Amino acid sequence: MPEFANPFVNIVPRMLTKAELVQALRIDIAAEIEAINVYEAHFAATDDEGARRVLAHVIAEEKEHLAEFLEVVKMLDPEQVQYLEEAPADVTAIIAGRVSAADDTSPTAGTISGGPPSPPRTVGSLIDQQPPAARIEAG
Repeated sequence: MPEFANPFVNIVPRMLTKAELVQALRIDIAAEIEAINVYEAHFAATDDEGARRVLAHVIAEEKEHLAEFLEVVKMLDPEQVQYLEEAPADVTAIIAGRVSAADDTSPTAGTISGGPPSPPRTVGSLIDQQPPAARIEAG
């Protein structure tokens, strides 16, 4: 049974802030990517030429929607534009082996809000931790 997104979950009784709108648009971008992946899987799974033509058309539309949402994000988030502009050279350098993980200068590389790096979390490191509700003692 499909699980359709509830369009009313995130409705707030006010206009979204710019940051909230950017976050919502990134969710929209993720939804477009998911739709593309689903439709491409359907395209690959059928040999019906009529269905393949329709799916190819819909896939192209979803890719257009993704690009349109990304353009709006770029209008609202100048920092994102900077990353998008730097990405081609970064990818080329990484592929060529000229950049290591230690060279990453992104604001969140290994730190949260500029603080000291957090130790890596693994399933094993979380075994002894109880969820917040379990730590509350009755009484």
